[in-house]
Amino acid sequence: MINNQINKRRGDHYLDITLRQATPLYLIISLLYAMMLMGCESHEKSHEDIEPLSSSMDEEVGNPERGYDLLVNSGYVSCGIPEGLSNMLDLGDEQDLLPERNELNQSIPYYFTKYQASSGVNLLVANCLSCHASHFNGELIVGLGDIYQDYSQNLAQFAEIALRVSDQLLETQEERDELNKFASRSLAISGYAKTLTRGVNPAMSITAGIMSHLDPRTLEWSDDPILDTPDSYRDLIVASNPPPWWWYKKKSRMFYSASGGGSHVAWSMLASSMCLDNQSQAEAIADDFPDILAFLKSIPSPNYPWPVDDTLAEQGQGVFEQHCSSCHGTYDMAWTYPEVIIPLEEIGVDPQMATRMFEADLFHEWVEQSFFGQSSIATPELGYVAPPLDGVWATAPYLHNGSVPTLEGLLNSTLRPTCWTWSFDSKDYDQQTLGWRFESTSCHDELSEGERSPVYDTTQPGYGNGGHTYGDQLSTADRRALLEYIKTL
Repeated sequence: MINNQINKRRGDHYLDITLRQATPLYLIISLLYAMMLMGCESHEKSHEDIEPLSSSMDEEVGNPERGYDLLVNSGYVSCGIPEGLSNMLDLGDEQDLLPERNELNQSIPYYFTKYQASSGVNLLVANCLSCHASHFNGELIVGLGDIYQDYSQNLAQFAEIALRVSDQLLETQEERDELNKFASRSLAISGYAKTLTRGVNPAMSITAGIMSHLDPRTLEWSDDPILDTPDSYRDLIVASNPPPWWWYKKKSRMFYSASGGGSHVAWSMLASSMCLDNQSQAEAIADDFPDILAFLKSIPSPNYPWPVDDTLAEQGQGVFEQHCSSCHGTYDMAWTYPEVIIPLEEIGVDPQMATRMFEADLFHEWVEQSFFGQSSIATPELGYVAPPLDGVWATAPYLHNGSVPTLEGLLNSTLRPTCWTWSFDSKDYDQQTLGWRFESTSCHDELSEGERSPVYDTTQPGYGNGGHTYGDQLSTADRRALLEYIKTL
């Protein structure tokens, strides 16, 4: 796998910061490639009454080598920042570079792609790695969800500035047109993007925003909304925790609540839909995505980088197989993954994500009417899918909304903080708890608006840390052995 040291530098210039924050707006659906509820089931209840998901997804045959090239070099996201403004962007340093990029991109950080639009203008656009590559212990890992983005800021700032000053910043009308397209569409969906805390992603709400402005039959963009989207999609931005790509090879459904069946081509390329102008564009992008998906399936989970107590891990394997494998599968050479849906009333975690997806008939109908619904199934379940756990030790914080900072806390609910913060430093990892070192802090109602961004407040709707209490039944010794075994996954 591609592992490079990374140290993102943040510019002091106002536009530097704002432009870097705005670009990940494209990466809306890509973080829904996997499911939620990281951790282990340690309950005695049988799951005979829970129906496993069908594994009969359309198998798109693709070339993973070509897929990597397309992922990091092509313009499947087709609107962005004209190259003439690149001096205002944080373009990282050598530690942000990826191998095997083309000449245009060999000096561009992993989270941007430079390509030439049909207008002839070179654009810097976000790519899927903006949300699906991240650093752990100082190493860049392609496929690891990015938990460092800050969507708690007003992402409309850049769009508003760009629309006002494009004439002064750019020399040609073609460049101004490209910037205005990007800025106006970003502005249209900015109200769906503001989270309560940094480190989580507003994927679902932004998706609703895009669908509200995109004609499902023609895929033409409208600056004015064409759907009567419920206010709740702007008033309550549900937190999402970006999942790792290496789980994708085991999944038949892409989304947290068992939606996303059928062909995965349409679901994955929805990340580019903000920039579409017509269906022919979507069809051209769809031709390449089987190769991109083949690359995703080829990504291995990373190896735990520190020593493991083999004797203790062996004990933990027995605990895992007794209490966890019925939902999360097995992890020897002949691995298994049952992909079961756990009903809300059993799992007990924050219900907002599953409930909202289940009740979103307006958007299910949009998918069914659109190009994306031709070979895809949008219908979710009122519950969550128990995920695979390969490399789960690297994916803190835990649960679908990132509300639990450590695996130790996921296995012992009494250790979960109500309101907490951490350093957002990839090296601030606790090898004993398998998660981020955190500090308990005051909750949002006791803080000023400017103090809330780094604080995760689990009392807020969509951000709750309850449920998944199966580990509470284990002894302290069994939990410790289980954590040691999880290091080997």
